[in-house]
Amino acid sequence: MKNQASSEDQTFIVKFLNEELVRRKRLNSQYSMRSFANFLEMDNSTLSKILNSKRAVGTKLAIKILKKFHLNEDKIEEIIKFQKMEGDEFVPLSSEAYSMISDWYYYGILELIRLDEFIGNTAWIADRLNIPIDQASEAIKRLIEYKFIEIDDQGKWIDLTGGNTTHLEKGSTTGAKRNHQKEIMKMGIEAIDYVPIEKRSHTSLTFAVDTEKIDEAKDLITKFRRDMAKLLSDGKKRDEVYHLGIQLYPITNNISGENNEKIN
Repeated sequence: MKNQASSEDQTFIVKFLNEELVRRKRLNSQYSMRSFANFLEMDNSTLSKILNSKRAVGTKLAIKILKKFHLNEDKIEEIIKFQKMEGDEFVPLSSEAYSMISDWYYYGILELIRLDEFIGNTAWIADRLNIPIDQASEAIKRLIEYKFIEIDDQGKWIDLTGGNTTHLEKGSTTGAKRNHQKEIMKMGIEAIDYVPIEKRSHTSLTFAVDTEKIDEAKDLITKFRRDMAKLLSDGKKRDEVYHLGIQLYPITNNISGENNEKIN
């Protein structure tokens, strides 16, 4: 039987290779797909099919590809561990791990790594996120400790999540998660006063709903968020890191006979 990788592996490898090809073309405008195929020791047509998701990537080929980037077996296993899980491209975290990296700037650092202009320097990161240097330094240490990122011997920063933001299991909540959302909302409020209208969007809509469809609505919001992230991340360049916040909540009391009480 043909050793075919799961759709999770294929999605990651395709994304990884496409981003690497774009990066090399930025560094050298003459760099071609044929040059990339030669580097990977495969023919041009095969690489083209892989990049366009027309050819599945077997486990052996996936490992061979990753080794071309001088990653050892342990590191390859770590990267594979962060693949999509059960059809979800966002890897769930335990509540304990999430509580350690729940502040907004942890995710900001992960996304900074993907910017075209990224500089692996704590002071630069602190300046771009407008946070204290010691805060940035501590966040970087934790991201390394929890194996979200790695800095290799050449000083290259590697996002071990494969660019997939992490979250808690669907339907779960914790104090850390609630605080994270409060941070995002507070920053959104501040952006109204400090960010030019052409660089932001703040809109709202109030309407009567059928509460039995809330779960379906939440699924649509999740899909919209991810589609939006793909749209804005797949452009010709990456020059800023954005937050996308979508709010859906009741403003009426005594919903279905229940009182709105503070969540502990």
